[in-house]
Amino acid sequence: MSDLSPDVVWPSSAWRDGTRRWRSVAASAAFWLVVGAGAVFIGVAAFNGLPSYPSAHMDIWILAGLALASDLVPFRLPPPARRTTTFLLSPCFCFSIFLLYPPATGVVVQVLAIAFAAPRLHMRWPSLLFLTARLVWALTIAGWVANYLRRSDTQTEYVPSLTETRIAVPAALVCLGVSVAISLVGALLSSATHREMLAQLRMEVIARSSVLLIGVIIVSTPTLWSHALLAIPLIGWYHLSWMLGERERRIEHDPVSGLLSRQGLAAAVEAIRDVPGRDVDWYELTVVELRGIAKLHRRLGHTVTERLTVAAAERLRSGATAPDRIGQLSEGQLVLLRQAPLDKGGLDSAHGVVAALSEPIDHGGVPFRLEPVAGVAICPQHGRGFDELLANAEAARVEADLHQELALVYTPEDRSAIDDRWTLLCDLREALDDPARASEIVVLYQPQVSLATGRTESVEALLRWSHPSRGLIPTDDLIELVEPTGVMQQLTHYVLDRVVGQLAEWNRMGIQLRAAVNVSVNDLVAEHFDNALADTLRSHGVPARQLDIEITERALVEDTQRLDEAAHRVVALGVGLSLDDFGTGFASLRRLRQMPLAEVKIDRAYVSRIGHSPADREMVTTIHGLANVLGLRIVAEGIEDEETARVLTDLGGVIGQGWLYARPMTAPQLVGWLNHQPHAAG
Repeated sequence: MSDLSPDVVWPSSAWRDGTRRWRSVAASAAFWLVVGAGAVFIGVAAFNGLPSYPSAHMDIWILAGLALASDLVPFRLPPPARRTTTFLLSPCFCFSIFLLYPPATGVVVQVLAIAFAAPRLHMRWPSLLFLTARLVWALTIAGWVANYLRRSDTQTEYVPSLTETRIAVPAALVCLGVSVAISLVGALLSSATHREMLAQLRMEVIARSSVLLIGVIIVSTPTLWSHALLAIPLIGWYHLSWMLGERERRIEHDPVSGLLSRQGLAAAVEAIRDVPGRDVDWYELTVVELRGIAKLHRRLGHTVTERLTVAAAERLRSGATAPDRIGQLSEGQLVLLRQAPLDKGGLDSAHGVVAALSEPIDHGGVPFRLEPVAGVAICPQHGRGFDELLANAEAARVEADLHQELALVYTPEDRSAIDDRWTLLCDLREALDDPARASEIVVLYQPQVSLATGRTESVEALLRWSHPSRGLIPTDDLIELVEPTGVMQQLTHYVLDRVVGQLAEWNRMGIQLRAAVNVSVNDLVAEHFDNALADTLRSHGVPARQLDIEITERALVEDTQRLDEAAHRVVALGVGLSLDDFGTGFASLRRLRQMPLAEVKIDRAYVSRIGHSPADREMVTTIHGLANVLGLRIVAEGIEDEETARVLTDLGGVIGQGWLYARPMTAPQLVGWLNHQPHAAG
């Protein structure tokens, strides 16, 4: 807990340090003014109140005892008010003592109550002094108002009755007003955010007014039994505080693993900031992604991966120091909050975390590799609040994963890279939706030539996006960014519509070509993809046999039943299915036989070296023979020289694609190119 107090510095250091702004000096002056005047009030109260203590009535001791007991167990406010507001019940009893008995007694009891509660409040000394002085100020000025009202009252002796509220209510309002005013000054001169300031002021008004209302009731009916009965609501406050604490403990911990949740981690960061006397300038947040968990989840289910995540957390805990906290953001994503960084750069610590989790974790006698990657953010260079630090650590983790690093410390460029990717994704979606930006997205066509006849019978459609400010976006980077999102499906349908529309236009020109379009497996297996494809072909009047759908060989390994069903639905339309990058995805012969393929495309990694590499030549020859056995067309990608073309021609029945014949070109350029070929399509 902590009240928002001015950022205090010693007056001498504030004047010596010329780099400090006026706000630092003003904050220091306000702090010492409030605390200094409060100390004077306390001294005067203690001196004036001492003679009355031995002869005090029993009910004053009851109120004093309730004041001291009420703050022994601090009342837990809900976040975010907890970090900015300290809720104390003692002011209601001290306010009553202040009005019913010598005013100095109320001040002394209030100071003693805070002193008794201090070890459990976990406040830094400036906040504790500021809180004490603020309450003393409020009580003192309220006492002046009460004395003024009593002097103007014709009643010479105080008689307990409800009519006393004409003094208690104005005094309570003044007490509340002074407390709120000093809180506002402290908040404005602190480093708090506007959200924290509003939280403190809101809770200050609600909490203090409710507490002072009890004080007004005590003053209006000051009897021994009414004071004793106040223990009942006091017990109720404690029970409510306990219930709120239990509720928060459930919220702040994962119900299965018992690790800190996101809310628990946020509370742990706040607790670090509130440790008395601690230098809060250094602590670090490490986000660890266990990449192997996602793969294991698909194959072994939630129970196994959940236990592995807990086991990974236990391994982290065994190597952590006592104050370190470990949390879980999701299955396979852990967070280490280190209060005493091993190195101020953070990278050594992150590598230590990754090294600890890189060793296989045993579960049920089976070792599992979790493939950890980590990102680190450090307070204060990379942010002070939990949300900011977490976002920056996650940005570093993303960059480490993309660049195949084990761990990275956050840099502003990491955040910028993520923001750039997000902006690019939004720009693409807008370009697809806006007909005025259709010229940005271009489909190029690369001819596929029969090596035996020299005739061009097909083309491959290739996407290019020329961003208005960033220029040409590399296609591989674009697809990697877009594929996990719904924009990929939108882009796929956009390209298919463009390509099928172009086929229709060529048909009207008397040019009969078949076009191949790359399609993500996620789009192919999407519901109603075949229906949308049929509608596109029908709307443009293009026969299905003129369109091929290309999928990568890796897709055969990653998916099975859903892909098989989707592939058969597409082939049932009359559309061909082509397997791209063949030879790179480790597909089994069984999977090749299961898929209704019409064509395989030999990857350029093998084709480009067959002229001088016997091993690659044998690989291509083997693939050629296998395709012939399965009755598939064969396309060789990446033909760039005559020697490669000659070797492939000798194999027979091969369709060639590469810069030796033509680079990718626009539709009008392709028509011109075809017109200059001896064996043009037609």
